[in-house]
Amino acid sequence: MNAVFSRELRSYFVTPMGYIYLAVFWFFAGFYFTGTCLVNTSASLSYVFANLFNICLFLIPVLTMRLVSEERKAKNDQLLLTCPLRLPSLVLGKFLAAYTIFLTGTAITLAFGIIISFFAHPDWPVIAGNFIGLALLGAALISIALFISAHTENQIIAAVGGFAAGLFFLLSDAMVSVISEPLLKRIFSALSLQQHYNSFTLGLLNTVDIVFFLSITAAFLLLTMGSYERRRWR
Repeated sequence: MNAVFSRELRSYFVTPMGYIYLAVFWFFAGFYFTGTCLVNTSASLSYVFANLFNICLFLIPVLTMRLVSEERKAKNDQLLLTCPLRLPSLVLGKFLAAYTIFLTGTAITLAFGIIISFFAHPDWPVIAGNFIGLALLGAALISIALFISAHTENQIIAAVGGFAAGLFFLLSDAMVSVISEPLLKRIFSALSLQQHYNSFTLGLLNTVDIVFFLSITAAFLLLTMGSYERRRWR
């Protein structure tokens, strides 16, 4: 797993992908922070983290689109599948490499609290709750995008598939307020990433929300392993 992790992590900085992702993420994070906290002299980061939810939905597919699809196109995945390498190590190595880049980007949000402390008294437990929520959201979205990347040889299709998944979760949240059927309303509410994420933006750590994101992460990592397993025996 360490070998796969190191290889994938280096690949983000051999190509411009890692630099572009971090630059775009930091730009939007700084933009929302400046407009919300610095201009209005506000100590609340809830609005900043609420907007970072949408940024993650559309940036993470770009971060993960090449993780598996590039290897499938070059047929290098067959080499990996025939190596004495356990599938959990392979999948987790790729996941952790992308997750490390994601956490590197989100680390700037901790600096926001330090900046706020110069003109106000930031509520550090709330900021920590926001960061934990963003970290859990990132883990879930990366696992979903990794699963999509494992089913195509085209990086563009992998990215579009990730965008479509993000759009589905956004629509799931919108459908909650539109549908009147109680059963469907509960289903879409249960699938809504935003509803589970919103409590974190208020600094609330609900066990149900934590388990929800961890379950999605674990489920899609297992599905990705299953995809590798099917190709190994073809």
